Amino acid sequence: MKINTTIATLALTATTALGSAQVTPQYRIIDLGAVNGSSEAIAINNNDQTVGWTFRNDGTYAACVWENGQLTLLQTTGPTSSANAINESGRIVGKRGTRAVEFTALNRVRDLGTFGGGEGTCLGINDTDRISGSFQNNQAQWKAAGEKFNYGANTFTRFNLGTLGGLWSSAQDVNNVNVYAGWSHTQSGPTHAALFVENQAPQDLGTLGGPQSEAKAISDYFGVTGFSEMSQIHNAPTNKGRIKRAFLWTPERRMQNLGEPYFRGQQKFRDSQGRSYFKLAMRQGEVTRTLSVYGIDTFGFGINRRNVVCGNSRLFIGTSPFQVNRAMVSIKGVSYDLNNLAGNPTEWNLDRAWGINDSDTIVGRGFNYRTGTMRAYMAVRTR
Repeated sequence: MKINTTIATLALTATTALGSAQVTPQYRIIDLGAVNGSSEAIAINNNDQTVGWTFRNDGTYAACVWENGQLTLLQTTGPTSSANAINESGRIVGKRGTRAVEFTALNRVRDLGTFGGGEGTCLGINDTDRISGSFQNNQAQWKAAGEKFNYGANTFTRFNLGTLGGLWSSAQDVNNVNVYAGWSHTQSGPTHAALFVENQAPQDLGTLGGPQSEAKAISDYFGVTGFSEMSQIHNAPTNKGRIKRAFLWTPERRMQNLGEPYFRGQQKFRDSQGRSYFKLAMRQGEVTRTLSVYGIDTFGFGINRRNVVCGNSRLFIGTSPFQVNRAMVSIKGVSYDLNNLAGNPTEWNLDRAWGINDSDTIVGRGFNYRTGTMRAYMAVRTR
C-alpha cells in the first residue's frame, strides 16, 4: 500500500498545527467509579463518552460505559465482557465471552462472526461504523479483520485484511479514512507494525532497529503509535530481552522513537556486577521512595489528531528486579509520567493510559489509594 502525497500533507498539517511553544502540561484526575471494586477505562470519544469494564456484584467483569459522571453496565448477566471502542455516534464494540460483538442495548449484542474459527475480538470503530479487530479462521489462526455496516440490509460485511507473509495478524484500530493499523507476522517470523486497507497488500512500518514492532492506534491524520524493539538488550540483573520504545509514525517522518520520561539528566551508577542504573524518586500515594532503575520499556496505546500519544512505561526496579508500570503521555516528542502531571497525585498510582481524545483527555486504569482498588480514571488536561 502506498501512502499518497495528500495523506502526507494532512499529516504534516496536523503536526504543524501543534505550534512551537510547549509548557509542562497538567492534568486533573477523576475516579470514574465501579460497580464492585475494580474497573478499567479503555477508550474515549470526543464527547467524553468512555468505555471499558467493571466487576459486577457476582465477581465477574462486564462491559460498561461512563457518561456525564454515570456508570452504566452493558451486560448485567451472562459471560464476561469488555467494551473496547466507541465512535462519535456512540456505537460500542468489544468482546463478550469468546466472541467479537457490538453492544446494541442492555444485555443485547450483535455477534460479528469470525473467519470460520471459534473466537474473535473487536478493538476499534470509526465514525462510519468500520470496525477493526482480529478473528480466528478454521485453523485457529488469528487474522486482521475489518467489517463495514450495510445499512440497507442491517448487516455487516467482514473482510480479511491479510498479512505481511506470516500466518497471524491483527487490526488494532481504524481511522475515518478507513485505514487500519495493527501488526502482522512477517514471512521470516517476527511481528511488524503494519497499515491495512481493504483489498490492498498491507504496508510494513518497520521497527526501531530490533526484530519486532506493533501498531496500536491511528489518527485521522495518519499518526500511528505502538511500540518497537530496539537493537539494544536490557542490562537488568535478569534477562528482560530487548529494550522497547513507544513510537510515533507519520508518512513524512516514518517511525520516531518517543523515548522515556525519566532518564533525562539522571546520573548513572554501577552496581557490584558492573551493571548501570539510575536513582529515581517516585511518589506512590503519600510515600516517596528512591528506587534503583535498571531498565525502562515504553508503549504507545492511544493517539489523537494532534499526535499526542498516551501509553505506559515499564520500569525494572532493583537487583531482583520487580516491575512498576506508570501511565505516560508524549506531547511534541517529549514523554512525561502522567502521575507527575496530576493535580491529586497522592490519591493515585496511574499505571496504564489506554485512550485519548482530541481534547487530550486520557482514560486508563490506576490504583486508587482511597478505595484500595484498581479503578478506571479520566485525566482532564488543565494546561
